[in-house]
Parts: sequence; structure tokens; C-alpha cells
Amino acid sequence: MKTLSRFLVRDYSSIHIELPEHISNHVVAWGYENIPDSCIFFNPNRPSFGREKCPHITVLYGITGNQGSKIKDLINTIPPFEVTLGTTSLFYSEYFDVVKINVASCNLHQINSILNRSLNVVSIYPKYIPHVTVAYVEKNNGEKYRGLTEFSGKKIQVNELTFSLKNGTKQDIKLGVSNA
Repeated sequence: MKTLSRFLVRDYSSIHIELPEHISNHVVAWGYENIPDSCIFFNPNRPSFGREKCPHITVLYGITGNQGSKIKDLINTIPPFEVTLGTTSLFYSEYFDVVKINVASCNLHQINSILNRSLNVVSIYPKYIPHVTVAYVEKNNGEKYRGLTEFSGKKIQVNELTFSLKNGTKQDIKLGVSNA
């Protein structure tokens, strides 16, 4: 198992897709080139806010306990699939805006639904919206980043999902193969 240094300790475990290095690097570089430091939201109590340094697509967040064996068994039944990146858009909160890249994939909605029904999960968000977070920006500073096409049409072949425990350790699990 590897450790995600940027995550420190989270409230819950998650399953996500790590982006290929060239796309991940592009997302991070684009964020630094286009979003000035003066716009970045920072909270010292939640170091995951600010700029996203390890871009990924969350498949499911809110997993309680260590359900690694069950997760492996479920992921074993999922064949590899493809996702497509879209335009930039925003999530809004009371304290900040989240600059994100839309992600299109029917598979992600199905996988999220299967995992959500099969695992012990605390529902944090009412609706699953696949995306790649670029940065958390100060409230009302995100609109200028909406609808940009820098990443539109980029396709990603997904052959594994990453199970990330809330303590930051993670395990990559191949799709559609025996994990015994």
C-alpha cells in the first residue's frame, strides 16, 4: 500500500480514479497558470482545500471502516471503461467556489450506485457528479473559470480504481480481474 501525503487524515475512506500522469500534470499546471494565488481559498484546518495537487475523479466518498475485501470483490466484476473530460464548471459552497472539470461516463454513475448500495457509506453529497477538482477559490471568484474548454474531449482509459483509506493509505485495484 502507498500513502497519499497530501491527504493527511480524512473523515471517510473513498474510491477514486487517479489520472494518468500527463493529464494530472496538465490539470495542476493549468490551475497554476490560470488561477492566481490571490484567488485561492485556504483553510489551515483542512489542507485538502486550496489547489488540487493530486487530481483524481472520485467514484465514491463516505466509506466507513475498512471494507477492502468487499471493495476488491465488487471491483473485480467491473470491466475497464473510458471517461471523457469536458468543460470547466463550478460547485458553490457557503465559503468558497470549487473550480472543476466535468467528467462524462455512464459507467461512473453505475459504479457509484453499485458501490453505494453495497458498502457501508455515509451519504455526504445528495447527487453524484463526476468531476476533477482543480482548485478551491475564494467565494465569488470562480465564475471566470466556468465553461473553459482546455480539457474538453480528453479521454482516459480506466483499468483500475484506487481505494483510499481515511488515514491516507491507498491500494490500486485492477478492474475485471481476480484480486486474490
